[in-house]
Amino acid sequence: MDFKHRPGRTWKKISICAPEHLTDSISGFLCALTGSGIEITSPPHKGKAGQIFDTITAYLPDDAEQPAKEQQLHLYLTDLRNGLSDLESLSTVTESIAEEDWGKKWKEHFKAEKFSPHLVICPSWENYIPEPDEQVMIMDPGMAFGTGHHASTRLALSLIEEIFFSASSAPQKV
Repeated sequence: MDFKHRPGRTWKKISICAPEHLTDSISGFLCALTGSGIEITSPPHKGKAGQIFDTITAYLPDDAEQPAKEQQLHLYLTDLRNGLSDLESLSTVTESIAEEDWGKKWKEHFKAEKFSPHLVICPSWENYIPEPDEQVMIMDPGMAFGTGHHASTRLALSLIEEIFFSASSAPQKV
């Protein structure tokens, strides 16, 4: 990814699937190890003995300290496995993740879309050639009106459609 202010970074994504009663301990260790937040998800599965499992995910920057931190994690998990006889399963998955420029990436999800027989909302970065009976509203998604997907936006578009395309004396401007 091309960042103008610095080179893009890579991260080691570490996901640990562990019994629910170990979530706090593992989360605390990962927070201290990474110096940042973690993510906890609770998949809808249970172990053989009815244990509920969580997945704890953390990210290590790909830098000079990463191998030592991975070794610390390995030792911690080994100690945890050795100290708990009732531990049914403790699995770890790692993956390299390249940083993405989300300032650009999110735009891929917004394309021109027709929301009524005559109205199309199109973000400014898309090229859209309207049909003869279409009106294009150039609008970038934002904090308010923008994508056309929210119910209140669809109601507003329906009202605009009704006033401008169904009425006998439609206003020329809004």
